[in-house]
Amino acid sequence: MWEINHKDLGDALCLLADHPVSENDSDAEAVSLPRLGRVLGADWGFCHTTERNLGRLEELWAESPLHGAPCNVPEQIASVRAAIDNAPKSMAWRMRSRVGERVRWYETPEEVGH
Repeated sequence: MWEINHKDLGDALCLLADHPVSENDSDAEAVSLPRLGRVLGADWGFCHTTERNLGRLEELWAESPLHGAPCNVPEQIASVRAAIDNAPKSMAWRMRSRVGERVRWYETPEEVGH
């Protein structure tokens, strides 16, 4: 999410605090680093947004860590970053990365009336 809010960041923080990251794709309780690498290595915009939000997660953790969390969130974030950095990037990813933020890569969902 490009326009991520505090609640969304809190949800992501809880996910990383409660579920380990893993190199094992078949571990249903873990966040799969190989899967993240495949998905983010194919889509520059998604990858860029994720990297940006990881930085915001680090800031939120520094401000209000979840004491007693089963997983070490800063280490989890570092593992996700490493998986992103080490993932093979598609040709489309490499081409889009050259354009960078000069061209908008995200869509803002319209407000839904209830």
